[in-house]
Amino acid sequence: MSYRYRVVCDAGYYGQGCSTSCLPRDDKFGHYACDNNGFKICDDGWTGQYCDRRKNYSPLGPRHTLQKAAPYRPKFDARFRRQFFVPTHDF
Repeated sequence: MSYRYRVVCDAGYYGQGCSTSCLPRDDKFGHYACDNNGFKICDDGWTGQYCDRRKNYSPLGPRHTLQKAAPYRPKFDARFRRQFFVPTHDF
């Protein structure tokens, strides 16, 4: 006598033994969908291991991007006795 069986993973679980977990999300923890093998596929405009970083994001604001960061030159302010950086050109 022989038996055959088929394992069907619950939604969001993939792979041998259903050991890979991937649940699509679109919130502050990630922006991705999952392929048939449980790998994350970042939504357009997102990157990183968890698709939680915007492409071309700059903490300087929306007018700046990482690819187009302005060169900076040091400027010394004698009133505060410290050095700070200013853009070399206007945007």
